[in-house]
Amino acid sequence: MNIISWRIVSADWAHAAFTGEGGLTHSSRWNKKGTRIIYTASSLSLATLEILVNVPTRLIAIKHYLAIAASFNEKLVQRVRTEDLSPNWSQYPANFITKELGTLWVEGGKSAVLAVPSSLIPSEMNFLFNPSHPDFCKITIGKPENYQFDERLLKPPTN
Repeated sequence: MNIISWRIVSADWAHAAFTGEGGLTHSSRWNKKGTRIIYTASSLSLATLEILVNVPTRLIAIKHYLAIAASFNEKLVQRVRTEDLSPNWSQYPANFITKELGTLWVEGGKSAVLAVPSSLIPSEMNFLFNPSHPDFCKITIGKPENYQFDERLLKPPTN
């Protein structure tokens, strides 16, 4: 069975969207700085939410974004279940435990894809890609499509 996941990136970074370059310079929920890793979401709407909570809205409003689909076979996926994580796994900022889990997964090379619960909506999944894994080439990266954030998502709340 094939799975489709989504990545939204600034058009400025489209060339590096599936290289894992971002993890080399930044730590995130599932990786320590210096770890080549790629974050995708199980739906375009979840990918949108993930961008909205991680990028200042002033930057979203002025940049050109692209949505890129990726498809892969379920056989490439290792899964992390919410019940296997510590009770505070989804706290903000991200804790050492999740950073260590994702980093060790990349270093261990057990699979090309790791399915992890979204900290925003734990019943939905994010898919992490290990670009160093030999099976990474089995992931089909789609053509980038222009992506526009609905302006209602970017405006400040009114009273």
